[in-house]
Amino acid sequence: MGEVDRILGYAEKQGADEAEVVCEESDYAYAKFELGEPRQVFQARITEYALRVVVDHRVGFSYFTQSWKEAVEEAVALARKREKNEKWKSFAPERPGPSLNLYRESVANASIDQVMQDMKVICEAIEDPRIVASNVYCQLGHSQTEIANTSGISKKGIDSLAALRVMCRAEDGDSGMGYAHGYSLGYDFDFCDIGKHAEQQAVRQLGKVKPESGEKKVLLAPRVFANLLVCAAVPSFLGHNMEEGRSSLKIGQTVAAEHLTVRENPLVEGPQGRQFDDEGIPSRPVDLIADASVKSFIYDTYYGETTAGGIRYNRYRGRNLRDPPKPCTTSLCVTGDAAPVEELISEIRDGILVVEETNSHASKSQSGLFSIGVTSGFIIKKGEIMTPVKGCMISGLAFEDLLPRVSFVSTERELHRSFVYPTYVDTGYALVDSLRITA
Repeated sequence: MGEVDRILGYAEKQGADEAEVVCEESDYAYAKFELGEPRQVFQARITEYALRVVVDHRVGFSYFTQSWKEAVEEAVALARKREKNEKWKSFAPERPGPSLNLYRESVANASIDQVMQDMKVICEAIEDPRIVASNVYCQLGHSQTEIANTSGISKKGIDSLAALRVMCRAEDGDSGMGYAHGYSLGYDFDFCDIGKHAEQQAVRQLGKVKPESGEKKVLLAPRVFANLLVCAAVPSFLGHNMEEGRSSLKIGQTVAAEHLTVRENPLVEGPQGRQFDDEGIPSRPVDLIADASVKSFIYDTYYGETTAGGIRYNRYRGRNLRDPPKPCTTSLCVTGDAAPVEELISEIRDGILVVEETNSHASKSQSGLFSIGVTSGFIIKKGEIMTPVKGCMISGLAFEDLLPRVSFVSTERELHRSFVYPTYVDTGYALVDSLRITA
């Protein structure tokens, strides 16, 4: 009998009608460089547990890293003190699921010395004298996860992730910021190329000019479109927001352009892939938006008929075993009418390209209202990129102004991860026919 089985058995012995346990063994390595010098380096190994127990429709929860008998007793005692929840359904039974290879040995085999050396390669690639500040962050991790419950679920998985972020600030009578990001199952980045990309983005932002206010065509870089999608639109598709009156959407409601499809698809062998959710439900694709309208919502086992969307997370902290599961997307993919980004730029007579933004996290999840500041971008005139843009805001409503006006999604695609929700988005540049720009 494994440890999770002993925990479940002890929970029932203490009086639990049902129980569920998640065990996660993780190894991490992290390095941060500033201006070419190491500032923070550490490695860690941790085993975490999350337990839910049910006593007469009363749910108790505990998080622990050791002394599981005490944690089980605490969860059962907590459940007995809580009010009866008649909405509670039993934990889900075992179901067959997909098999995905989400683990790469290169992450586990990368030593901290190798990571440090590779960070130096990035720093050495940033050589323009106008770069006055640079930060490089690299995180490697691999985990083994086991989920089991008293209804028969028993799932095991192993995954890995390498994440890299580079920031540069350029100054020359003006200032500009440049960023580069990388996500992979394996430790396989082109470190020099990533450093150069961030450097070039920063230098290109020197010499900013304020744009004219008004309704204009806007080309949103993949990272910007991903942030707006996750923060302004996706919350309205989450089951707990639906059930608790924080979403006004309905199945069949028109919310997007006819050609645009937004799908939750965890069945990919990439950083956004997962074989099952945090309740052990096998992953499956779910169309949120297709044919211009709402097709489905994301549910866990508590708030509705599950779509394998029960994720343990906390806003801004990402996935987190300290929190019980609730509905969330993890693996969005955006498709639609496609064209090369150069062709999309050539179609713009008067507009802007938004490369980086701030304030998408403050979007109003219930209404889809957003107002972002453009921190990096360019004015486009007569189909050509002109000067970098300075000091402007872009605002609108996700389901009235943004998604219905997306006319193309570029053939060039990128994968980005939200810093608010544990959600990856695979998308291209999004050409929006008209958005309000305020200088």
